[in-house]
Amino acid sequence: FYILFSYILSQIQCLPLEDFQQSVDLSSESLSVHCIRSVPLHKKGDVLLLHGAKFSAKTWETVGTLKALSDAGFEAVAIDLPGYGSTEALKFDHQPHTVLIKIMKSLSLSKPAIISASMSGMYSLDFIIYHPEDVLAFIPIAPVFPDNFGNLSVEEPKSATAQAIQSISSLVVWGSKDLPGKRRSKILISMFPKSIPFEIQGGTHPCYMDEPEMFNRAVTSFLTNHVMIGIANKN
Repeated sequence: FYILFSYILSQIQCLPLEDFQQSVDLSSESLSVHCIRSVPLHKKGDVLLLHGAKFSAKTWETVGTLKALSDAGFEAVAIDLPGYGSTEALKFDHQPHTVLIKIMKSLSLSKPAIISASMSGMYSLDFIIYHPEDVLAFIPIAPVFPDNFGNLSVEEPKSATAQAIQSISSLVVWGSKDLPGKRRSKILISMFPKSIPFEIQGGTHPCYMDEPEMFNRAVTSFLTNHVMIGIANKN
């Protein structure tokens, strides 16, 4: 019986997905955030997934990224950003990085890797500017830039913030058919010296949906073979 149980357990790499609403205190208001979480049996680290303007947390379940991450040993949480999917809109103005840090703390995410597609760059890149030390790794997919981000590469390349950003390992992803996304990705590559470029041939703006298996393999390989091994070597 023990041998059979051990075999069955070895075939189960993650628990069922959790779909829930998380209450987040933003001081001036309380926000109910829709989340989908995948939990591995043996955890290596945390991953936060942010969606594009036409998509939601459910997208990361549909393309298999949540399962791929948990199979690789990462606890992954995809959220609906404020005003999208099943997350209510904000009633008051809040800086994106403030919203994101509050969400991360409410979910007990400790220095996660961040996967960020398109519009969500307004949140993830703003967060990186203010909290670069709280990011394990960054996987941008043709992200939109917040107004204060581009200045770091032109006006403040030697600032403390720019220096901190340069230490973040990144997998910069874009589709070959997405020319605006490619231009933004090239800027990111110049700003993140520890970046690995990954162009999906024939991919459109949401290139992770064009080639989901290829994308998921690249993400899990990057996190496992570059980020986690790098941490182990430092220790």
